[in-house]
This record gives sequence, C-alpha cells and structure tokens, in this order.
Amino acid sequence: MYTGIISFILFVVIWISKLAGGKFELIYDNNLLIPLFLTIIGMFFIIQSNALDLAKGLKDENELTV
Repeated sequence: MYTGIISFILFVVIWISKLAGGKFELIYDNNLLIPLFLTIIGMFFIIQSNALDLAKGLKDENELTV
C-alpha cells in the first residue's frame, strides 16, 4: 500500500514539475494505474488481515466458554 501511495505522489510531483516548466501534458498512461492497483491490493490485504484476526479472536473466545 505504501508503494502505491509513494508512486502516485511521485507521479504528481513529476507532473507538477513539468507544469511549472511550461510543458503541460495530460496523457492517459498505464503507468498511472499501477500505483492505484497496488493501493487497492494493499487495502484488500489489510481488511482481510483484520477479518482473520477477528475470526481468530471469536474462535478463541468460543473455545473458552463451556
């Protein structure tokens, strides 16, 4: 997730530096989708980890009750 966010920020910084240099470009590029994909995959794994931790806690609690 950090890689996706840092890559996106890097693309924005490069775009702003080109804009400040007078070279205005808006190009649809697949390289912009890679940070978005990495961020979405990172959030998926974080949510999945939280769900598995919750399930493990519920299982442990259920085993303690008799």
